[in-house]
Amino acid sequence: MNMGKASALRTRTNKRARQRLLDWLAEYAPYERLAIVHAGVQEDAEALFEQARSFFPEGKVPIVQITPVLGAHLGIGAIGFACISKK
Repeated sequence: MNMGKASALRTRTNKRARQRLLDWLAEYAPYERLAIVHAGVQEDAEALFEQARSFFPEGKVPIVQITPVLGAHLGIGAIGFACISKK
């Protein structure tokens, strides 16, 4: 969801998908709250945090495994962000 509207983009490679996530973060910054969500890939989530560290507000950074319901639809290895923009 983006501003109350469903949206999706398709990328073909992991590298391009991660770059698209970082571009998206830059586009909608600054953030009131920001977390990394993942489906069973804690190490990848921590690596993504290192790439996106500058976008996170001060304080604790939540890195959370998504629920089994979302995981069943997205698949193991899914990774992304959950946020509340200041805008």
